[in-house]
Amino acid sequence: MKINNPKSQYFIIIENAKKMNRIKKKCNDVGYTYYERHHIIPSSCGGDNSETNLVLLTPEEHFYCHSLLPMFMEGRNKHKMLYAWNIMNNNHKTSFALSMEWYSTLKKEHAIAVSYDKLGVPMSVEAKKNMSLNHADVTGENNPMYGKTHSQKTKKLMSTQKLGENNPNYGKPRDVVTKNKISKSMVGNVNPLGIKRKRVKCPHCVVSGAKNVMVRWHFNNCKHKP
Repeated sequence: MKINNPKSQYFIIIENAKKMNRIKKKCNDVGYTYYERHHIIPSSCGGDNSETNLVLLTPEEHFYCHSLLPMFMEGRNKHKMLYAWNIMNNNHKTSFALSMEWYSTLKKEHAIAVSYDKLGVPMSVEAKKNMSLNHADVTGENNPMYGKTHSQKTKKLMSTQKLGENNPNYGKPRDVVTKNKISKSMVGNVNPLGIKRKRVKCPHCVVSGAKNVMVRWHFNNCKHKP
Protein backbone atom coordinates (compact mmCIF):
# COMPACT_ATOMS: atom_id res chain seq x y z
CA MET A 1 0.00 0.00 0.00
CA LYS A 2 1.23 3.52 -0.86
CA ILE A 3 1.15 5.98 2.07
CA ASN A 4 1.54 9.61 1.05
CA ASN A 5 4.73 11.04 2.58
CA PRO A 6 4.93 8.68 5.60
CA LYS A 7 8.15 10.34 6.79
CA SER A 8 6.56 13.78 6.66
CA GLN A 9 3.46 12.52 8.52
CA TYR A 10 5.69 10.94 11.15
CA PHE A 11 7.62 14.12 11.95
CA ILE A 12 4.47 16.29 11.91
CA ILE A 13 3.08 14.14 14.75
CA ILE A 14 6.41 14.35 16.60
CA GLU A 15 6.69 18.14 16.25
CA ASN A 16 3.06 18.73 17.27
CA ALA A 17 3.54 16.55 20.37
CA LYS A 18 6.73 18.41 21.33
CA LYS A 19 5.01 21.80 21.03
CA MET A 20 2.47 20.71 23.64
CA ASN A 21 5.20 20.39 26.33
CA ARG A 22 3.59 17.28 27.74
CA ILE A 23 4.52 16.04 31.20
CA LYS A 24 4.27 12.43 32.36
CA LYS A 25 2.27 12.51 35.63
CA LYS A 26 1.23 9.92 38.14
CA CYS A 27 -2.26 8.51 37.68
CA ASN A 28 -3.52 10.14 40.92
CA ASP A 29 -2.21 13.60 39.94
CA VAL A 30 -4.62 16.37 38.90
CA GLY A 31 -4.93 16.66 35.14
CA TYR A 32 -3.43 13.21 34.57
CA THR A 33 -3.26 12.02 30.95
CA TYR A 34 -1.74 8.73 29.92
CA TYR A 35 1.31 9.13 27.65
CA GLU A 36 3.91 6.73 26.27
CA ARG A 37 7.58 7.64 25.83
CA HIS A 38 8.73 7.28 22.23
CA HIS A 39 12.21 7.34 20.69
CA ILE A 40 12.08 9.64 17.66
CA ILE A 41 15.05 7.82 16.14
CA PRO A 42 14.40 4.28 17.39
CA SER A 43 17.02 2.95 19.81
CA SER A 44 17.40 -0.18 17.68
CA CYS A 45 18.34 2.09 14.77
CA GLY A 46 20.98 4.05 16.67
CA GLY A 47 18.83 6.50 18.62
CA ASP A 48 19.86 7.46 22.14
CA ASN A 49 17.94 8.24 25.34
CA SER A 50 18.60 11.98 25.29
CA GLU A 51 15.71 14.40 25.85
CA THR A 52 15.98 15.63 22.24
CA ASN A 53 15.29 12.11 20.99
CA LEU A 54 12.34 11.44 23.29
CA VAL A 55 8.74 12.58 23.02
CA LEU A 56 5.53 11.80 24.90
CA LEU A 57 2.74 10.44 22.71
CA THR A 58 -0.80 9.25 23.28
CA PRO A 59 -1.30 5.50 22.68
CA GLU A 60 -3.00 6.31 19.37
CA GLU A 61 -0.15 8.58 18.24
CA HIS A 62 2.43 6.02 19.35
CA PHE A 63 0.81 3.20 17.40
CA TYR A 64 0.34 5.40 14.35
CA CYS A 65 4.02 6.43 14.43
CA HIS A 66 5.14 2.81 14.60
CA SER A 67 2.84 2.06 11.66
CA LEU A 68 4.54 4.84 9.68
CA LEU A 69 8.16 3.96 10.52
CA PRO A 70 8.33 0.75 8.40
CA MET A 71 6.92 2.70 5.46
CA PHE A 72 10.01 4.91 5.08
CA MET A 73 12.81 2.97 6.79
CA GLU A 74 15.08 0.88 4.58
CA GLY A 75 17.12 -2.30 4.79
CA ARG A 76 17.73 -3.88 8.17
CA ASN A 77 16.18 -0.90 9.97
CA LYS A 78 12.93 -1.51 8.10
CA HIS A 79 12.93 -5.11 9.35
CA LYS A 80 13.49 -3.92 12.94
CA MET A 81 10.55 -1.51 12.66
CA LEU A 82 8.33 -4.24 11.24
CA TYR A 83 9.18 -6.42 14.26
CA ALA A 84 8.44 -3.53 16.62
CA TRP A 85 5.14 -2.80 14.89
CA ASN A 86 4.08 -6.45 15.02
CA ILE A 87 4.75 -6.67 18.77
CA MET A 88 2.85 -3.44 19.36
CA ASN A 89 0.00 -4.61 17.14
CA ASN A 90 -0.35 -7.82 19.16
CA ASN A 91 -0.05 -6.23 22.62
CA HIS A 92 -1.17 -2.62 22.24
CA LYS A 93 -4.85 -1.73 22.58
CA THR A 94 -5.82 1.69 21.18
CA SER A 95 -8.89 3.24 19.62
CA PHE A 96 -6.84 3.84 16.46
CA ALA A 97 -7.39 1.36 13.64
CA LEU A 98 -5.40 0.95 10.44
CA SER A 99 -7.17 0.50 7.13
CA MET A 100 -7.38 -3.15 6.06
CA GLU A 101 -5.02 -2.46 3.15
CA TRP A 102 -2.41 -0.77 5.35
CA TYR A 103 -2.64 -3.50 7.99
CA SER A 104 -2.34 -6.21 5.32
CA THR A 105 0.73 -4.53 3.80
CA LEU A 106 2.54 -4.35 7.15
CA LYS A 107 1.67 -7.95 8.10
CA LYS A 108 2.89 -9.28 4.75
CA GLU A 109 6.11 -7.27 4.88
CA HIS A 110 6.70 -8.46 8.45
CA ALA A 111 6.33 -12.08 7.33
CA ILE A 112 8.81 -11.51 4.49
CA ALA A 113 11.28 -9.84 6.89
CA VAL A 114 11.09 -12.76 9.33
CA SER A 115 11.57 -15.26 6.52
CA TYR A 116 14.54 -13.33 5.10
CA ASP A 117 16.24 -12.87 8.47
CA LYS A 118 15.87 -16.56 9.37
CA LEU A 119 17.01 -17.86 5.97
CA GLY A 120 20.06 -20.08 6.37
CA VAL A 121 20.24 -19.50 10.13
CA PRO A 122 20.53 -22.88 11.91
CA MET A 123 18.53 -23.37 15.08
CA SER A 124 20.70 -23.50 18.19
CA VAL A 125 20.97 -26.66 20.27
CA GLU A 126 19.40 -24.78 23.19
CA ALA A 127 16.42 -23.69 21.05
CA LYS A 128 15.90 -27.27 19.85
CA LYS A 129 16.08 -28.51 23.44
CA ASN A 130 13.50 -25.94 24.59
CA MET A 131 11.16 -26.91 21.76
CA SER A 132 11.54 -30.55 22.71
CA LEU A 133 10.90 -29.88 26.41
CA ASN A 134 7.86 -27.70 25.70
CA HIS A 135 6.40 -30.14 23.19
CA ALA A 136 3.81 -32.54 24.51
CA ASP A 137 5.11 -36.10 24.75
CA VAL A 138 2.74 -38.17 22.63
CA THR A 139 4.95 -41.23 22.27
CA GLY A 140 4.08 -44.70 23.53
CA GLU A 141 1.39 -44.83 26.19
CA ASN A 142 1.00 -41.04 26.10
CA ASN A 143 -0.43 -41.25 22.60
CA PRO A 144 -4.25 -41.10 22.72
CA MET A 145 -4.36 -43.88 20.10
CA TYR A 146 -1.93 -46.14 22.00
CA GLY A 147 -3.26 -49.72 22.00
CA LYS A 148 -6.31 -48.68 19.98
CA THR A 149 -7.24 -49.37 16.36
CA HIS A 150 -9.69 -47.59 14.10
CA SER A 151 -12.88 -49.47 13.38
CA GLN A 152 -13.61 -50.49 9.78
CA LYS A 153 -16.34 -47.84 9.71
CA THR A 154 -13.88 -45.13 10.77
CA LYS A 155 -11.26 -46.30 8.26
CA LYS A 156 -13.82 -46.19 5.45
CA LEU A 157 -14.96 -42.72 6.53
CA MET A 158 -11.36 -41.45 6.61
CA SER A 159 -10.80 -42.87 3.14
CA THR A 160 -13.94 -41.46 1.53
CA GLN A 161 -13.36 -38.00 3.02
CA LYS A 162 -10.34 -37.58 0.71
CA LEU A 163 -11.86 -39.03 -2.46
CA GLY A 164 -12.86 -37.05 -5.55
CA GLU A 165 -13.66 -33.40 -5.05
CA ASN A 166 -12.94 -33.70 -1.32
CA ASN A 167 -9.25 -34.22 -2.09
CA PRO A 168 -7.33 -30.91 -1.84
CA ASN A 169 -5.41 -31.89 -5.01
CA TYR A 170 -8.54 -32.73 -7.01
CA GLY A 171 -8.34 -31.20 -10.49
CA LYS A 172 -4.82 -29.86 -9.84
CA PRO A 173 -2.28 -31.63 -12.06
CA ARG A 174 1.27 -31.76 -10.71
CA ASP A 175 3.79 -29.59 -12.52
CA VAL A 176 6.93 -31.00 -14.13
CA VAL A 177 9.18 -29.90 -11.25
CA THR A 178 7.06 -31.72 -8.67
CA LYS A 179 6.88 -34.84 -10.84
CA ASN A 180 10.66 -34.87 -11.19
CA LYS A 181 11.12 -34.52 -7.43
CA ILE A 182 8.78 -37.45 -6.80
CA SER A 183 10.55 -39.49 -9.47
CA LYS A 184 14.00 -38.82 -8.01
CA SER A 185 12.83 -39.67 -4.50
CA MET A 186 11.67 -43.07 -5.74
CA VAL A 187 14.95 -43.96 -7.48
CA GLY A 188 16.37 -47.18 -6.09
CA ASN A 189 13.11 -47.88 -4.24
CA VAL A 190 14.54 -46.33 -1.09
CA ASN A 191 12.41 -44.13 1.16
CA PRO A 192 13.64 -40.80 2.63
CA LEU A 193 15.02 -42.67 5.66
CA GLY A 194 17.22 -44.82 3.41
CA ILE A 195 15.15 -47.97 3.96
CA LYS A 196 14.53 -50.07 0.89
CA ARG A 197 10.88 -50.20 -0.09
CA LYS A 198 9.25 -53.60 -0.25
CA ARG A 199 8.06 -54.40 -3.76
CA VAL A 200 5.02 -56.59 -4.36
CA LYS A 201 3.31 -57.93 -7.47
CA CYS A 202 -0.42 -57.80 -8.13
CA PRO A 203 -1.88 -61.32 -8.66
CA HIS A 204 -4.43 -59.96 -11.16
CA CYS A 205 -2.04 -58.16 -13.52
CA VAL A 206 1.68 -57.95 -14.29
CA VAL A 207 2.24 -54.68 -12.41
CA SER A 208 4.64 -54.57 -9.46
CA GLY A 209 5.58 -51.70 -7.19
CA ALA A 210 5.84 -50.35 -3.65
CA LYS A 211 3.50 -52.11 -1.26
CA ASN A 212 1.67 -49.00 -0.02
CA VAL A 213 0.78 -47.93 -3.58
CA MET A 214 0.00 -51.42 -4.85
CA VAL A 215 -2.42 -52.18 -2.01
CA ARG A 216 -4.35 -49.01 -2.84
CA TRP A 217 -4.67 -49.53 -6.59
CA HIS A 218 -4.18 -53.29 -7.11
CA PHE A 219 -4.92 -56.57 -5.36
CA ASN A 220 -8.56 -56.29 -4.23
CA ASN A 221 -8.89 -52.92 -6.00
CA CYS A 222 -7.30 -54.01 -9.28
CA LYS A 223 -9.40 -53.26 -12.35
CA HIS A 224 -8.31 -56.60 -13.82
CA LYS A 225 -9.64 -58.53 -10.86
CA PRO A 226 -12.19 -61.08 -12.15
